[in-house]
Amino acid sequence: MIFRKRISKKEHENLPLNNWENLQPFSIENIKKQMNHTEDLKDREIHINGVSYIILYLSPLVDQEKLESKVIKPLIKMENNDILNELYSKDIKIISNNEKAVRGLLDGNCLLIKKEDSQEGFLLDVKASMGREVSEALIEKAMLGAHEGFVESLNKNIYLLRNRVKMPGFTVKKYSLGTKSPTDACLLYVDQLVDPEILNTVEKRLTSISLDFIRSPGDIQDCIEEQTFSPFPQLLDTELPERAACNLKDGKIAIVIDGSPKAYILPATFTIFFQSPDDYASRWELGSFFRLLRLTGYINALILPALYVAIVTFHYEVIPTELVYSFQSTLSFVPVKPIIELLGMQFTFELLREASIRLPASIASTFGIVGALVVGT
Repeated sequence: MIFRKRISKKEHENLPLNNWENLQPFSIENIKKQMNHTEDLKDREIHINGVSYIILYLSPLVDQEKLESKVIKPLIKMENNDILNELYSKDIKIISNNEKAVRGLLDGNCLLIKKEDSQEGFLLDVKASMGREVSEALIEKAMLGAHEGFVESLNKNIYLLRNRVKMPGFTVKKYSLGTKSPTDACLLYVDQLVDPEILNTVEKRLTSISLDFIRSPGDIQDCIEEQTFSPFPQLLDTELPERAACNLKDGKIAIVIDGSPKAYILPATFTIFFQSPDDYASRWELGSFFRLLRLTGYINALILPALYVAIVTFHYEVIPTELVYSFQSTLSFVPVKPIIELLGMQFTFELLREASIRLPASIASTFGIVGALVVGT
């Protein structure tokens, strides 16, 4: 495991400038230079009332139809050069430095800038929406609850939660993490229900993250966990909006990261891992029974292997005599001690589970049958 270092805000301000943050003047040529003259950075020149404008955009990130219909055509029909009033219904940002221009282009915006002697530009939202549509969760399944699952789009995930937590105190705070390749992450909570002390702690840890890149949500988890070396999970990750919404209503905090089809709930308590959205869709007696059943299964998985080794090695007297004979006849063909046998079985089981996940589906089904025979033997 790679651990990330949290630094203070003052230390973050004293870090050296990255490749984007430079003192070069705001211009088209400097923007192209910072982006290494990449081939997918397109420029298009249009003339508006005798003034030449350049539209810069990254072609894979931009919706070409939206660019034509919502930006270029209204600009061509514009009678004056008042861009803000002509495009008032669009998401427009005025920028005047190269760093914001490059980050806007990488977010899927197009940059409108004068060809000659321009001191500012306009970022227009023409982002292409090619993400996966909302569908059923792949891993977590709900029988009685909603069948919608999180997707890789940040806005869609926030919509799924807002649609379930219809409270005026539902708050979304957006953070940009990563100094060289920013990744958007949102902090979600219900203001009237959340613990202010925990909220302040989480916000401080998020703002103190200083990484060049956020390669996966695990990088963020390493930075905000309370006990870095603890073997126990301190955040609950879920694919189900219903589960995340229930925890928000219980006063928890959720973190949603762009590109991740999961929400991360904190602080995570011991009992939170045994809850399911189906529990809320059933009567309290039935829901409580299933929670106790899951807890019993966890305790059995934790205790039974050690109990088996202790009995067959040291304490035959606690089991019936007929069962003792059965154990002895079984163990007589095993050339190693019971604890070695148990560790080998656990290792083999984990190896088969990992192989069934990584292999293609056509092979994994056959491999699962063979694995069952191996574990049984």
